Amino acid sequence: MTFIAEDLAVTIASRLRKHLQKIAGRRVPTTYQELAKALALTPPHRIHQVTEALEHLMAVDAATGRPFIAAIAISKARGGLPAPGFFDCARRLGRFAGDAAGLEAQAFHAREFNAAVARSTREVYEGPMSRLGGDSDDVAAAIEKALSKRRAPTRVPVTPSARVLMGLRRVLPDRAWD
Repeated sequence: MTFIAEDLAVTIASRLRKHLQKIAGRRVPTTYQELAKALALTPPHRIHQVTEALEHLMAVDAATGRPFIAAIAISKARGGLPAPGFFDCARRLGRFAGDAAGLEAQAFHAREFNAAVARSTREVYEGPMSRLGGDSDDVAAAIEKALSKRRAPTRVPVTPSARVLMGLRRVLPDRAWD
């Protein structure tokens, strides 16, 4: 039964995806209640608003071949699993064929959760922020350069983001870092 208009579900889903992508970096699931609170949803039917938005995200993810980011949301009452509606929706979308209360559900959820976290992590390292990072070759080159000096420095910035932070540390007072 639908309690909210489709366009409202889409609006909530957009905000929800952004929030779930942030949470995915922590590699810890969150509850429907925590999501409703984080999105500042108003009664009535706050949890249902979240679940409808999650189902919308699942449909988009299934259509684009992405893992279900909705797997990051779990039910407080199901011991680390999403509510049965998650599995029903996955079944309707052709991605799950097992029992929503059995071992198949646990395995399916674990796969989707891990895949969603992996995708989110990969997007961070491959997205626009990747220019501020470095890889193991950059670290090795910085160590080699530091060791070749007569007097090795205490800190060696490897990436552009490290150089920026070290520069800010020199000019900002301690209070700014607290």
